[in-house]
Amino acid sequence: MTKISNLPGDLLEEILSRVPVQSMKQVRFTCKTWNTLSKDGSFKKKHLVQAKAKAAAAREILAVMVIDFNICLMSINLHGVHKEEDVESSIKCKGKLIKPIVVSHVYHCGGLLLCLTEGRIRQPMVLNPYSGQTRRIFARNLRPAYAIGYETRNSYYKILTFLQTLYGKRVRYEIFELDCEGSWRVLDINSECQNRIGGSVSVKGNTYWYAYPKGEMGESLICFDFTREIFRPNLPLPSHSNDHGHYTVRLSSVGEEKLAVLFQREDISRMEIWITDKIEPNDVSWRMLLVSVNTGPLSRAQFKPRDGGFFVDEEKKAAVFFYKDTSRNKACIIGEDGYLREVDLGKSTEDYCSPFGCSYVPSLA
Repeated sequence: MTKISNLPGDLLEEILSRVPVQSMKQVRFTCKTWNTLSKDGSFKKKHLVQAKAKAAAAREILAVMVIDFNICLMSINLHGVHKEEDVESSIKCKGKLIKPIVVSHVYHCGGLLLCLTEGRIRQPMVLNPYSGQTRRIFARNLRPAYAIGYETRNSYYKILTFLQTLYGKRVRYEIFELDCEGSWRVLDINSECQNRIGGSVSVKGNTYWYAYPKGEMGESLICFDFTREIFRPNLPLPSHSNDHGHYTVRLSSVGEEKLAVLFQREDISRMEIWITDKIEPNDVSWRMLLVSVNTGPLSRAQFKPRDGGFFVDEEKKAAVFFYKDTSRNKACIIGEDGYLREVDLGKSTEDYCSPFGCSYVPSLA
């Protein structure tokens, strides 16, 4: 019987290229030969092509979730929406990405994850789930906000941080370049009107926030351009029908190229989801994807603006939401024609951690 260590190189490469992304770390630790092969440029490209093709064939959305302060890689498959199929199997945990780090927030951009550790000081850490590499970044402030993006001309990754000073009158912005062995540098930015809310979402290297209406300016998008290292003029949000009454607004990404926005009206259980046809730092256009009038499980008591995370399947016109219902972690699948199904993800072991996540696309970054 031929041992796997004696297989021809091309056959070994073909076998290992079919290993799931979340298992590559174990492959590298198996032996020197496999570790060397896994770092080869041609192998990595082949492996990522295989992984993306497999996910596309399975109609699978990959997501990175923080569940009970653990980072988990999740698989979401909405192919069974509107069919009498087992919805419990549509959302699966593929495993924990890093242990035993306690993480409170995670953001994705171009294959890299920016993770914030839980505690008095939010220590930022950059993780590449594909390569298994991690890098800790020194935090100069106690609990600032963060965003991750890259320069579109050369794919240099950067981290933006900002901390509002006393009484909220000024914001200090600093940036850190991951490709340089440097330190944080201060940006000269005037941002007195940047009334952002909620977590950041990165699309095509730039980061976006939802902005509350202020003065004559209605609700809008704020964009930080990582190439020019400036805030661009605010971009319009779609004209939705939930603008009368109290509603929640949240952002998410659809793959690597599109942005999605959610408007949830609490008092009449109505929800609208729009996605972009075009998204650039200076231009955006929208189209409606989904309207739902049956959002009972996502009541205000369960679904707070910073909690959860929602994921969109553009083809199936459906969305998945993660949230905490008392002591249980749950997901809710919403589709057209009043479709709604709940998925119980198990008992929560942490009282103060609601599920939070972002979409994930593997890359060679």
